[in-house]
Amino acid sequence: MKTLLLMIVISLLYSCISDDKHNGEINKSSDPSKKEAYLKKMEEKNFSLKNNGACDDALMDSLHERSKAYIESKTLTDSNLIVSFKFKEACCQEFLGDYEITNDTLVFQYEQVNDEVCSCMCWYRYKLTINEPKNNYKSLIIKQK
Repeated sequence: MKTLLLMIVISLLYSCISDDKHNGEINKSSDPSKKEAYLKKMEEKNFSLKNNGACDDALMDSLHERSKAYIESKTLTDSNLIVSFKFKEACCQEFLGDYEITNDTLVFQYEQVNDEVCSCMCWYRYKLTINEPKNNYKSLIIKQK
Protein backbone atom coordinates (compact mmCIF):
# COMPACT_ATOMS: atom_id res chain seq x y z
CA MET A 1 0.00 0.00 0.00
CA LYS A 2 2.80 2.43 0.90
CA THR A 3 4.62 1.55 -2.31
CA LEU A 4 1.51 2.25 -4.37
CA LEU A 5 0.96 5.59 -2.64
CA LEU A 6 4.61 6.53 -3.19
CA MET A 7 4.37 5.65 -6.89
CA ILE A 8 1.24 7.81 -7.28
CA VAL A 9 2.93 10.79 -5.62
CA ILE A 10 6.02 10.40 -7.81
CA SER A 11 3.85 10.13 -10.92
CA LEU A 12 1.98 13.32 -10.01
CA LEU A 13 5.20 15.22 -9.34
CA TYR A 14 6.73 14.04 -12.61
CA SER A 15 3.65 15.08 -14.59
CA CYS A 16 3.74 18.56 -13.02
CA ILE A 17 7.42 18.96 -13.88
CA SER A 18 6.83 17.79 -17.44
CA ASP A 19 3.91 20.20 -17.88
CA ASP A 20 5.99 23.12 -16.56
CA LYS A 21 8.80 22.34 -19.00
CA HIS A 22 6.36 22.06 -21.88
CA ASN A 23 4.60 25.31 -20.96
CA GLY A 24 7.95 27.06 -20.63
CA GLU A 25 8.92 26.00 -24.14
CA ILE A 26 5.65 27.29 -25.54
CA ASN A 27 6.06 30.64 -23.76
CA LYS A 28 9.64 31.03 -24.95
CA SER A 29 8.77 30.48 -28.59
CA SER A 30 5.69 32.72 -28.59
CA ASP A 31 7.13 35.50 -26.35
CA PRO A 32 10.54 36.73 -27.51
CA SER A 33 12.99 37.94 -24.91
CA LYS A 34 13.56 41.63 -24.33
CA LYS A 35 16.94 41.39 -26.06
CA GLU A 36 15.49 39.68 -29.14
CA ALA A 37 12.68 42.24 -29.33
CA TYR A 38 15.13 45.15 -29.24
CA LEU A 39 17.41 43.55 -31.83
CA LYS A 40 14.41 43.12 -34.13
CA LYS A 41 13.40 46.79 -33.68
CA MET A 42 16.97 47.90 -34.37
CA GLU A 43 17.02 45.94 -37.61
CA GLU A 44 13.59 47.20 -38.69
CA LYS A 45 14.47 50.84 -37.95
CA ASN A 46 18.02 50.53 -39.33
CA PHE A 47 19.95 51.77 -36.29
CA SER A 48 22.66 50.31 -34.06
CA LEU A 49 23.87 50.50 -30.47
CA LYS A 50 27.37 49.19 -29.88
CA ASN A 51 29.22 48.77 -26.61
CA ASN A 52 32.60 50.55 -26.81
CA GLY A 53 34.56 47.93 -24.87
CA ALA A 54 34.77 46.83 -21.25
CA CYS A 55 33.29 49.16 -18.70
CA ASP A 56 35.59 51.39 -16.62
CA ASP A 57 35.59 51.04 -12.85
CA ALA A 58 33.38 53.69 -11.25
CA LEU A 59 33.29 52.57 -7.63
CA MET A 60 34.90 55.77 -6.34
CA ASP A 61 32.69 58.11 -8.40
CA SER A 62 29.66 59.64 -6.72
CA LEU A 63 26.43 57.66 -6.88
CA HIS A 64 24.29 60.65 -7.93
CA GLU A 65 25.68 60.18 -11.43
CA ARG A 66 24.18 56.70 -11.67
CA SER A 67 21.92 55.95 -14.65
CA LYS A 68 22.27 59.45 -16.11
CA ALA A 69 23.57 59.40 -19.66
CA TYR A 70 26.39 61.79 -20.53
CA ILE A 71 26.90 62.60 -24.20
CA GLU A 72 30.61 62.53 -25.05
CA SER A 73 30.33 63.34 -28.76
CA LYS A 74 27.62 63.86 -31.34
CA THR A 75 27.95 63.93 -35.12
CA LEU A 76 24.93 64.89 -37.18
CA THR A 77 24.86 64.57 -40.96
CA ASP A 78 22.03 64.85 -43.47
CA SER A 79 21.36 61.11 -43.23
CA ASN A 80 22.34 59.98 -39.73
CA LEU A 81 23.21 60.76 -36.14
CA ILE A 82 26.21 59.21 -34.39
CA VAL A 83 26.38 59.67 -30.62
CA SER A 84 28.94 58.39 -28.13
CA PHE A 85 27.59 58.43 -24.59
CA LYS A 86 28.33 56.94 -21.19
CA PHE A 87 26.46 56.17 -18.00
CA LYS A 88 27.23 54.57 -14.67
CA GLU A 89 25.45 51.41 -13.58
CA ALA A 90 26.14 48.12 -11.78
CA CYS A 91 28.60 45.84 -13.60
CA CYS A 92 27.76 42.76 -15.72
CA GLN A 93 24.71 44.27 -17.40
CA GLU A 94 23.88 44.46 -21.07
CA PHE A 95 21.80 47.29 -22.55
CA LEU A 96 19.76 47.87 -25.70
CA GLY A 97 17.14 50.43 -26.57
CA ASP A 98 14.83 52.09 -29.02
CA TYR A 99 14.08 55.64 -30.13
CA GLU A 100 11.13 57.74 -31.16
CA ILE A 101 10.77 61.24 -32.48
CA THR A 102 8.35 63.33 -30.48
CA ASN A 103 7.65 66.82 -31.83
CA ASP A 104 11.18 67.92 -32.78
CA THR A 105 13.09 65.77 -30.26
CA LEU A 106 14.69 62.38 -30.85
CA VAL A 107 14.37 60.39 -27.60
CA PHE A 108 16.53 57.28 -27.19
CA GLN A 109 15.67 55.04 -24.22
CA TYR A 110 17.87 52.16 -23.16
CA GLU A 111 17.33 49.39 -20.64
CA GLN A 112 18.96 46.27 -19.28
CA VAL A 113 18.30 43.17 -21.42
CA ASN A 114 20.07 40.47 -19.43
CA ASP A 115 19.38 39.06 -15.97
CA GLU A 116 22.86 39.46 -14.51
CA VAL A 117 23.94 42.24 -12.15
CA CYS A 118 27.23 42.34 -10.24
CA SER A 119 28.01 44.30 -7.09
CA CYS A 120 30.66 46.54 -8.69
CA MET A 121 29.95 49.88 -10.42
CA CYS A 122 31.29 50.87 -13.81
CA TRP A 123 31.00 53.39 -16.62
CA TYR A 124 29.42 51.92 -19.73
CA ARG A 125 30.30 53.53 -23.04
CA TYR A 126 28.09 53.12 -26.10
CA LYS A 127 28.00 54.34 -29.68
CA LEU A 128 24.53 54.93 -31.10
CA THR A 129 24.06 55.30 -34.85
CA ILE A 130 20.60 56.32 -36.02
CA ASN A 131 19.94 56.49 -39.75
CA GLU A 132 17.23 59.12 -39.65
CA PRO A 133 17.22 62.30 -41.78
CA LYS A 134 18.46 65.37 -39.92
CA ASN A 135 15.38 67.46 -40.66
CA ASN A 136 13.10 65.15 -38.65
CA TYR A 137 14.37 66.41 -35.25
CA LYS A 138 16.28 69.30 -33.67
CA SER A 139 17.31 67.95 -30.27
CA LEU A 140 18.33 64.69 -28.64
CA ILE A 141 17.57 63.08 -25.27
CA ILE A 142 19.17 59.84 -24.04
CA LYS A 143 17.68 58.29 -20.93
CA GLN A 144 17.27 54.99 -19.12
CA LYS A 145 13.86 53.37 -19.30
